[in-house]
Amino acid sequence: IEFLQFIAVMTRILDNNKIPQALKQRIYKFMQLQWQHRKGYSVLKEKPMMWDLPDRLFQQLR
Repeated sequence: IEFLQFIAVMTRILDNNKIPQALKQRIYKFMQLQWQHRKGYSVLKEKPMMWDLPDRLFQQLR
């Protein structure tokens, strides 16, 4: 449930910032891999929500 809540919040943020669908899908896939690999350890810590994104993917959000 925590991951689904995280994705719901992240979806709202990406939608509110009009992020293109293709980029959103890449972000979702990355976060899903992170969750599976680390069981959400760093995904749900008190860091900015996009902290775990690779630099190249994060830069595309700007």
